[in-house]
Amino acid sequence: MKRFYFHCSDGLDLVLDRQGIEADGSEVLWWALKAADRLMSALPTYDGWSAWTVSVHNERGCLVETVPFPKNVDTSDALCPEGWIDSWPQRSPATLHPTGSTRYH
Repeated sequence: MKRFYFHCSDGLDLVLDRQGIEADGSEVLWWALKAADRLMSALPTYDGWSAWTVSVHNERGCLVETVPFPKNVDTSDALCPEGWIDSWPQRSPATLHPTGSTRYH
């Protein structure tokens, strides 16, 4: 398994994933959608998600995939094996930034 990092940005603001997830390369799309879902769930009143993307980076910091935020993420989707939901670390976006901020400027 390799470690991937799922950074979220709209080109101005950035939420860094400093912990990452150990995953198989074939799971990257699902984890990117899950990262988007977690951020959207943490800020339910924000409506500018269409400008956001998830940039997936490998252990060396190389960009391996860019995934746009979906309009709706259904974690019961067929792409989502049941066991994966519980294996995502339970953390809020605020824990991704050392100052507690969910956004970088």
